[in-house]
Amino acid sequence: MTRMMTLSGLVATLALTGCIEQETIAKVGDAENILFTSKGELLVTGGQSIYRMEITTNASGIKTYKPVRAYAGGDCQFAGIAQHGDWVFTVCAKPYVKWQNLTFKLGIDTQLMAANLTHSGPTTFKRLDIDWASDPLDTLTIPNGLAFTPDGKLLIADENFFGQGSVGRITLDYSGQWPAITQFEKHWAGAEYGIKSSNGVKVTDNTVFISDGGKVRRLFLNDRHELEMTVILADGTLRSNDPQANVFYQGGLVIDDILPVCGGVALTQFIEGKLVYAAANGEVYQTPPLSFESPSSLAIGQGPHFKGDDLLITEKGLLLENNSKLGNRLTRVKLPVDLNDPLTCEALGDLLSKG
Repeated sequence: MTRMMTLSGLVATLALTGCIEQETIAKVGDAENILFTSKGELLVTGGQSIYRMEITTNASGIKTYKPVRAYAGGDCQFAGIAQHGDWVFTVCAKPYVKWQNLTFKLGIDTQLMAANLTHSGPTTFKRLDIDWASDPLDTLTIPNGLAFTPDGKLLIADENFFGQGSVGRITLDYSGQWPAITQFEKHWAGAEYGIKSSNGVKVTDNTVFISDGGKVRRLFLNDRHELEMTVILADGTLRSNDPQANVFYQGGLVIDDILPVCGGVALTQFIEGKLVYAAANGEVYQTPPLSFESPSSLAIGQGPHFKGDDLLITEKGLLLENNSKLGNRLTRVKLPVDLNDPLTCEALGDLLSKG
């Protein structure tokens, strides 16, 4: 099944004009996030589980993509995925109702899960907090995007539509059979940096990109991997993390996922249903509105079954709905350039500098 659209903006910048096919690879209920592991597997989170794409090729060379649950537990609202070394982590949230002290107590059970890529067989996840007396992550409102800093700390976006959101930081201990949390800073980055409702988080070298409502904020880490209002980086350059200066891009109502690429940031605008590329020089390129059905994440193809000219997008559709034809899928857009090739970024940089 394919749907046609005309890409503009980023696509035009990369000299990709004309009609571009959107191919539905697989149905994934409430599709949310994408990760290619170093093992070559494609993982996708959704409203009920985290899935591993089982890919088979028939005698005619046609590939079939089947999402297989990579977690054996019950349904949970899965969100971010991130890898550090041999470990892949994901997070999900499950609402609960408890009868306590003659009253009903409502809450969110945040479940941090991990999978070890060195284990034989397909990647499967285990819930880490099952034997903990208390889980510090249960204090989060809506756990969302995950990313690792260069020193191995796990960042987690805490989305909050009616209060103060933030980005937390988790320190993990790998000395046991399974990772354990040794420290959790719930408000590692919050209101002091202008953050109100963090959603996605990505780290590239010493730069942290955070989607925050209709903004993408860019924060910088110093040589101790910490945030300050004014940061002197290892190369001696001065960077400001001030809320008035850290907005890299602004537009739309809800920016969901972000993907640093070629010095800029590609992003999904969830409500407007479009992809946007914000270049490093401030130029902005975008697809037409409603090109996608509530796009929630994007990734450049990797591994044995995908290449750098594959752009994968999760289309969520209606929130908390897993079965309709609106969204609930993993989509591929085929590009005529390889975004994994450094020469592509070099050519884009030359084009932007002339523009």
